[in-house]
Amino acid sequence: MLLGSVSHAVLHHAHSPVVIVRNREDRES
Repeated sequence: MLLGSVSHAVLHHAHSPVVIVRNREDRES
């Protein structure tokens, strides 16, 4: 489930890696 959401987000935000990084940091913190 989680991996699916991440993959989907990556596909939709592949042009915005910064958004992915910020989201990952937000979830970890």
